Amino acid sequence: MPTSGLLPQAVTATRDSLDGAVSAPRSLPAHVGRELRAPTREAFASGLNVAAAIAAITTGGAANLAPLRLRHLPPAGQPTSRRGFGCPPADHHNADSRAQSKPAVTITHSKVQSHHKTIGFPVVLIRRATADDASAIHGMMRELADSLHHGSAIAISVDRLKEFLTRPEITYLVAEKGGQAIGYVSWFERVNFWSGTDYFALDDLYVCGEERGRGVGEQLMRAVAKAADGRLIRWEVAESNVGAQRFYERIGASLVSKKICRWQEM
Repeated sequence: MPTSGLLPQAVTATRDSLDGAVSAPRSLPAHVGRELRAPTREAFASGLNVAAAIAAITTGGAANLAPLRLRHLPPAGQPTSRRGFGCPPADHHNADSRAQSKPAVTITHSKVQSHHKTIGFPVVLIRRATADDASAIHGMMRELADSLHHGSAIAISVDRLKEFLTRPEITYLVAEKGGQAIGYVSWFERVNFWSGTDYFALDDLYVCGEERGRGVGEQLMRAVAKAADGRLIRWEVAESNVGAQRFYERIGASLVSKKICRWQEM
């Protein structure tokens, strides 16, 4: 648009805003103002159309981007990692449900050995006891008897226990952590006269108090099952020991109610 003959202030005002574009011609001669008013309105309307097109493109882009961003948000109630947007939350281990690997058991003739690691705890070794373990086993037997209020029932000596540990039909497995005995299980082999087959008569299962709840007891029982190699395993549990009954049922044992008869004629 030609601006010859117009004041510099009028040209600037016309470019700055619609109000300036409309008011500027009023200060001009009538014939010049009429020529200026129509083109300025057309130019400003064209500018508004351009601005509207840019706003539409920007809004559409944001709308398309929002689902992509929201897709990475975690479900309601799930924490978001501080490491960055969309990163998975840190893995938290619940102390009541600690992850455990299955023990790898090797059985060679009369030897049973198992290695087990519980997440967050040192490796536990399950092995067959020898005469050298008699003293440690004897101490745990006393702890077990005391916990059942039958401490006086332990009359066997360490030397006698050493003899038991050399007999092939008697087996003691020891759970060991860091070279320290933390539990044991014992059984002896018997014959079922009805079926004509052997079975394991389980005698004791014990884990030291501070080591309970870490899978050691189940590891010992799984090692017994490996050694039994499909043979039946039988044992007794007191009716009042509800916790032990729940544990045995959890690992798959069936509980059958029976009365135990004892007779020792003097």
